[in-house]
Amino acid sequence: LSNSLACRRLAAELSEAGGGVPPGDKEPANFGKYVHAILATVDLSGANPEPVARTLARQYGVTDANAARAITMVDRVLRLPLMSEARAATKIFREVPLAGGTVRAQGSADVVFERGGEWRFVDFKTDHIDAPEALREHAPQLAKYSTSLALVVGAQVKAALCLVRTG
Repeated sequence: LSNSLACRRLAAELSEAGGGVPPGDKEPANFGKYVHAILATVDLSGANPEPVARTLARQYGVTDANAARAITMVDRVLRLPLMSEARAATKIFREVPLAGGTVRAQGSADVVFERGGEWRFVDFKTDHIDAPEALREHAPQLAKYSTSLALVVGAQVKAALCLVRTG
């Protein structure tokens, strides 16, 4: 009975602290930027992202628990078939800046690669939304990026939206 009471108290404390996440482990506002920094730096071969994530965690002020969450997300992304395609690419670029042009795209394409004569780019998103909503929300940005990149490479560029939280 005392174990049961202790478990209920702990559950109540965790619930009051933020839905089961200890108070110091809520995701900071810059968590998305942190995850993007890991994905921009980590070896795409699928090697362990932990050393990169732990190093960047200090820079971004991320707790160990949030670093562990990010590592899990990045590891899942690196195992996606899309990233296997990127690893097999003949040309690959990361964090490609986009600005101006006739389509007024501004930002950066997270991964751009060419494989078998086809160009693709990947845009990583850490949003807390489902795939259909993410596609609706980000479709205009993907179209602008694709058009801007096509002007640079001189070929059609297919867009891929990667929801980092769900793969």
